[in-house]
Amino acid sequence: MAEIKGMDDKVQKTLVNPLLTLPVGDDAPREVNMLVENPKGSINKYEYHTPTGLIKLDRVLYEQIPYPIEYGAIPGTWDEDDDPLDVMCLITYPTFPNCLISVRPVAVMLFDDCGEIDDKILAVPVDDVRFRNIQDVGDVDPHTLDEIGFFFKNYKELQFKYKGKDASVEVKEWKDKKSAHEIIEAAVARFGKLSL
Repeated sequence: MAEIKGMDDKVQKTLVNPLLTLPVGDDAPREVNMLVENPKGSINKYEYHTPTGLIKLDRVLYEQIPYPIEYGAIPGTWDEDDDPLDVMCLITYPTFPNCLISVRPVAVMLFDDCGEIDDKILAVPVDDVRFRNIQDVGDVDPHTLDEIGFFFKNYKELQFKYKGKDASVEVKEWKDKKSAHEIIEAAVARFGKLSL
């Protein structure tokens, strides 16, 4: 994730990194912990600095397209892009960076980020009764899925333009809760093999 230049090794050893120390969840993969990086409605792109667990402003998005969901990571996981597994959460009101939310995965968005697999779990908050009826991808309003897909398809276009990058992102497809659970389990197993 984000890098911090000039960080002393002594400082890194004194901090507790919630991405590496918090459990995946009480009933993973059915319920998992989410650490929020980017609140719904923000155009700031925050990222966890993986070695320390600090939240860093990575950039301000080049487009005026705000995050349509809470966006963050599942602690105790490691995805194929060498970062904790990404998770998105539908929410009633935005939270804040580093907020811990217990979430129930309901789907996964298969995503290609410049040729790299970067799948994103879609979840709902366990502790918000407004989402109790959303159990699987078919329960999510299709327009909501389209909004999320539109955001991720377009949120880097101007960045690529102004940085002179010939790159692209692609939302491949939405898959069900079972697929989300399988991806979470694989990310937990990958995390278990890391020597951190």
